[in-house]
Amino acid sequence: MKGAAAGLPLMMYLAGDICKSRGEHERALEYFERGAAMNNGMCLREAAEYYAKPCESNKRIPQNIQKALRYYERAAISPDYLDFNDHAYATMQAIILRTLNVDGQSQDWSRIAHLLQQPAIYTLDAIWPYLAYVFTFKKGNTPPAIRTAIECVNQASKCFDRYGSYDYADHLWQLAAGYCYEIGAITKEPDLDQAVTFYEHARESINRLNTRNDNWLGTGEPLAIPDEASERLEAFELVDGHYQYKEGITQSSTTCNPMPPAWPQNSVDVLEIFEDSTTGWRTNKYDWPFIEREWDTQKYLSFIIYDNRQSIENVIYDVYSIVMFHNEDKNTCNIYLYGYSEDPAECDETLEPTIYEIRDFKEMSISEGLRLIKEFYDHATLPVIDESWEKQYKNTTPPREYVLTCDNDIFYLNQYELSNQMIKDALEGVANGTYDIIAVRPSNLDDPGISYFIERGKGKNLHIRLYITTEDDIGDEIVYGFERDSSNLTSINYWIQESITSNKLPDLSDWEEVKKKD
Repeated sequence: MKGAAAGLPLMMYLAGDICKSRGEHERALEYFERGAAMNNGMCLREAAEYYAKPCESNKRIPQNIQKALRYYERAAISPDYLDFNDHAYATMQAIILRTLNVDGQSQDWSRIAHLLQQPAIYTLDAIWPYLAYVFTFKKGNTPPAIRTAIECVNQASKCFDRYGSYDYADHLWQLAAGYCYEIGAITKEPDLDQAVTFYEHARESINRLNTRNDNWLGTGEPLAIPDEASERLEAFELVDGHYQYKEGITQSSTTCNPMPPAWPQNSVDVLEIFEDSTTGWRTNKYDWPFIEREWDTQKYLSFIIYDNRQSIENVIYDVYSIVMFHNEDKNTCNIYLYGYSEDPAECDETLEPTIYEIRDFKEMSISEGLRLIKEFYDHATLPVIDESWEKQYKNTTPPREYVLTCDNDIFYLNQYELSNQMIKDALEGVANGTYDIIAVRPSNLDDPGISYFIERGKGKNLHIRLYITTEDDIGDEIVYGFERDSSNLTSINYWIQESITSNKLPDLSDWEEVKKKD
């Protein structure tokens, strides 16, 4: 307890854990709350458990879903002490609270989609129903990729057959499967009989949840899950042994789990920083008042441009981020624009220009900075860059988009803050058998660049195939291939990072050249 009295976050957790084991729940929560204020991941998780689940304290601590959700979400991204299983657990609790609309929580689908990213990297089985639902109905920031949705539905179905039930998430993948059959995404032609079958399964799952008293929150009361399945089933009628749409209906619909009515800035992502933490996450926000409110309270805001990247003529192309940083002592702010530019020192038109990542920035008044962000928010218009802006070049970076594939899952790396860690985790996933094969390659396989395909080799080795796509003198595409085995994940990760950030090849002297790809 002396360490906790000295204000050490880890000691706060240990002191709280001791009190919890003694049944001193109110005192345990005091320690966990103090550790949570310091952003300790384990304290955040434990405090969230107390507020979400009255059974944890024999109902001596009143349930507070709002606070529980806030703590779960912070624990999900906390860097402190938590291993992956802890992160995944906290993430899943937050996703369940939001997705199932527990206690009327805001169904911010972009936040749900973001929370899904971390466990999705590890293909955590419990995540498939949520991924299936999010991708099928294009919730949050997910791209409209119906093929990805179908794969998630198939994975969810396999795990359902293997484990018997997802419990609280059965209805999500069943709704997704029903919709995929309804629009013909699985069978090429709409199959309304199959769609109705899955919608009926989903309705049964929802009814079961809404009549159970033994929910995982320990409240002793049934949940109130929105009955989307019943609403969708209203679109169909049985005629001559087969289902068809009722007159005037062309597709099922629902008022449950709504998307925001309009997304005027559907390509912008806002980074929130929690209290005094240096970590945050990105989530879409759909109204200007939120950004204005955050502007007043946050020291750092980042606006990430996703699909509709903007360019400033002759200065920056592919602007991918706008950042605001408050200078509190001066009551001013710095605005940073991140993008790509050609090296101005290189004038030889016969050579391929070197592309640099560039940062243009300018100090301005708070009101000027806010106007700049508002102009971008409303009209996707970037400011004029003149001599009053300072310029910094970073390492050479190919301005192409790279993807990480883990078996059948695809992650567009430019959309993730921790893409380096994702690649490292994927390599470890191949090494430990989680994945059969991973790849890091340009998003378009025909683009010039360096691609890596990695799978398990003999013993502890990974087998690496490297392909270089170039053009010859007359513009025809040529692909060179090399391969080797290695068990050094650090070296493999370094080769990949160098290739995607600087277009550099590893030393190929000990690689074996393979037959050129057609």
